[in-house]
Amino acid sequence: MNRRPCRFLALAALSVAALARPARAGWPDLSLPPPRTNAGQKDAAVIVGIQDYAFVAPVPGARRVAEDWQAYLTETLGVPLERVTLLRDDEATLEALRRYTAAQAAAVKPGGTLWFVFIGHGAPSRDGKDGLLIGADAQATADSLEERSLKRGELLRLLARGRQAKAVAILDSCFSGRDPAGRELVAGLQPLIISRGLEGPVDARTILMTAAASNQFAGPLPDSSRPRPAFSYLALGALRGWAADAAGAVTAGGLIGFARKALSLAHDRAQTPELSAGAPGAVLGRGREAAPDLAAIERDAAAGGFRVSTDSLAPVPRAAPPEDPGEHPLDFRGADAAAWADYDAAYEFDRGGAAAEDKARRWRELAAARPALAAAAQKRAAQWELYAERGAQAAQIRLRRAAVRDADWGRLEPLLRYEVVPQTDKRRWAAQFTAAYLPSPGLTAGMARRLAPLLPPGRQRRALDILERGGEGGDAQAAADSALAAADADVGWLSETPARNGERSFQFAAAPVTLGQYRRCVAAGACTPLDDSPADCGVYAGDDRAVGPAGESKKIEADERPAVCASWSQASAFSQWVGGRLPTTREWESSAWRRGANDPACAKPGGNPAQAVCGAGGALHEWAQDWRPPTLIPTRAGALSATASPWSPFGLGSPFSLYTPDHPAGWYSPLTLTQAAARFDFSPETRYRDVTFRPARPGL
Repeated sequence: MNRRPCRFLALAALSVAALARPARAGWPDLSLPPPRTNAGQKDAAVIVGIQDYAFVAPVPGARRVAEDWQAYLTETLGVPLERVTLLRDDEATLEALRRYTAAQAAAVKPGGTLWFVFIGHGAPSRDGKDGLLIGADAQATADSLEERSLKRGELLRLLARGRQAKAVAILDSCFSGRDPAGRELVAGLQPLIISRGLEGPVDARTILMTAAASNQFAGPLPDSSRPRPAFSYLALGALRGWAADAAGAVTAGGLIGFARKALSLAHDRAQTPELSAGAPGAVLGRGREAAPDLAAIERDAAAGGFRVSTDSLAPVPRAAPPEDPGEHPLDFRGADAAAWADYDAAYEFDRGGAAAEDKARRWRELAAARPALAAAAQKRAAQWELYAERGAQAAQIRLRRAAVRDADWGRLEPLLRYEVVPQTDKRRWAAQFTAAYLPSPGLTAGMARRLAPLLPPGRQRRALDILERGGEGGDAQAAADSALAAADADVGWLSETPARNGERSFQFAAAPVTLGQYRRCVAAGACTPLDDSPADCGVYAGDDRAVGPAGESKKIEADERPAVCASWSQASAFSQWVGGRLPTTREWESSAWRRGANDPACAKPGGNPAQAVCGAGGALHEWAQDWRPPTLIPTRAGALSATASPWSPFGLGSPFSLYTPDHPAGWYSPLTLTQAAARFDFSPETRYRDVTFRPARPGL
């Protein structure tokens, strides 16, 4: 029996039902505070949200949730602004945490509440007896974590100094995740502060709530379209009324109970918030805001057709190699000439292409062999070891992200093929998948080919076009990084229809490559810097024809100027980086001939028209893909033999004159030599002050 019609009808019915459903349920936006109650006029508060650490993995959404807490305290509870300290990102150093906590403890009024909300990373102390609230500038080493973090015991002692009726501490951070050497065991999750075995008595007025049990990890809000730290978000919602009893009171036990219920939606982990100190019946506040429908949130997440699985994935750490030690002065007192020679050899090895582990080993060997150099050599070895360690962590996380990406693609790809699935859903899911996985671990060429038509014009669409043309294989992460950088360069591809029948369609860059675009390629490591040192070379200066004392062209490096002084190889490398190549002579001429130099369309302020490049005569020549064969001359026997002239690439008269509207003739050449029909053969590795380039690519 053929069941395909039934399956088709079932899919169609499901699609229609999806269209008929009301808007998806979701977690409310807490940026708009509830009506003012002025219940907190005696209160004081310190709110810390560290999203972007200097040396440790980020905590996505921490800054936004911290700002929502500030709005609630100042605009709903009416806490005076001068008694609310908000520390975000690099503001939250150890010194700032101490200073402002002490200051607000001194500022709180008798009978008020002293609030402390921390959203960021935590870790255990070195002896395991206390917890650390990690400062924004702490490095990922055991010593730095200990020295640049606020101990939880110290925090509780600072809070106890105030005259408040109660102190409420909400710690959205979790334990360890790092070994004694500071290595990250589970990257990207906030390590949980140990909630049991506190050293010394806790002030009876203190209510301490933590994000999870000591053997768990805290993470983002489940079934959320954007990452937000779960516990601090849910605690704020609870105070607005989500956890209120019939009389509108929110107790400590009620807040914890609501947070646990909401976090039961997190199927990727177990996270059980705890009341670590204080009475469950202590009233924290009052609110009447209706709680979100948790069941509806879970149903919509399950029935939404597709949702990426990255909420609980750790971000990939990006580690920069250590700075060149030669940039800093050295003081090796007591070192003899032989020691300096050994240091110089290690330094040259350091600057080479060896693996980070090998460089660290070389410096350790130097430290052992030359005591006078030991301190500097060991420091350099430690820098390379940390870099290698972070690289290994990143590789492991990328592997995990790639596995999750492939699983998500296995669910999404069939949905993109079904004709009964609405295009709006396909576009939405394609955008979600691309945003989640293009930055890391990258996408395959096949994924890019399927997703690109569903994305709107923009950076991600351009990056997918480049990936698609790059083919399968290779390092997906490196390809994605390069494609995103090339997409930022944005050469502005034009749709082209060849003038001659039977030719394949192709696309042209809208204008010659600019210095700014070329510099992006250099920064991405795909291009070599332009060399303007030859006397006959200088960066194109537009209408400014000023020359230097020796007659060389004046160097003006405005980003919007055309990139000249690029060799044929450099022009080819850039063109490949943006997903193309240099144009053939036939492609170039067919485009140039479609619009004459005097065509009114080319005089528009916007530059080139949609379907062709402009101007048969211009200020600069341009590199072509084609190479001229060796010159052949007749021999006495009537045969042809090559002269000493080798194969060389063509240079063409430029079809572009936008940069010199007042000078349609060449900058250095008469008009006859810059017409579209003019061809020249140039030395491929020579830089020319009047030769630029623009990429082309075959049409899809």
